[in-house]
Amino acid sequence: MNLLWKHDLRAVKGHSHLIGLDEAGRGPLAGPLVAAAVVLRAEFFTKASHRKNTKEFDDSKTLPEERRLQLFAWLEKARGQGRLDYAWEAADIEEIETHNIYQATTRAMRRAIGKLPAELQPQPTTDDLPLFQASAAGNAPLPLVLLDGKPMKKLGHPHRAIIEGDGTSLAIAMASILAKTLRDRMLVELDAAHPQYGFATHKGYGTPQHLEALRKHGPCPQHRPRFLRNLEL
Repeated sequence: MNLLWKHDLRAVKGHSHLIGLDEAGRGPLAGPLVAAAVVLRAEFFTKASHRKNTKEFDDSKTLPEERRLQLFAWLEKARGQGRLDYAWEAADIEEIETHNIYQATTRAMRRAIGKLPAELQPQPTTDDLPLFQASAAGNAPLPLVLLDGKPMKKLGHPHRAIIEGDGTSLAIAMASILAKTLRDRMLVELDAAHPQYGFATHKGYGTPQHLEALRKHGPCPQHRPRFLRNLEL
């Protein structure tokens, strides 16, 4: 059995559904950050066909682009058929500059969750600590939010944080594929507007090619000022 499927099969017990959260674009020097939320209902794990069709899902960073695009297409199809649901949101340069990358990530994730259908919304919390809270005995099952990385105090929902969660949880791996694919598309579009930087190739990360372009042309409006301050250009 696929280890990611096995993890989520255990995690969903006692819950109505899982919500996997991940982002793409925390580290680049340019372009937006994209956060994605993927919903897998408990019933999703009762179908052998779902287990078979999701066996190749993994951390998006480990997948060849062609395979990642195939899995993205499967997610789109599965969503259209009502087998799962998802939503995504982006944090633009202004938000990243105003709130810092950590806060921009949290804000984008909250907005992504907020775009899910009302019946799939997780419970809000006013607690300072973002601890996972199980449903009380006898109450209706609650959703479980799974987050890649460390806990986020301002997420607004109880959640379980998993270091390297995109290689551990199926729901998080799906969110990582969605976020990366959607962000890569944005950077290809950005490349058309600013071809001198090579955004379609390096997706805004600080590669030697990108740094050389910055030395030659200076930053464009889609570069992150906070990220450029400590660079020797």
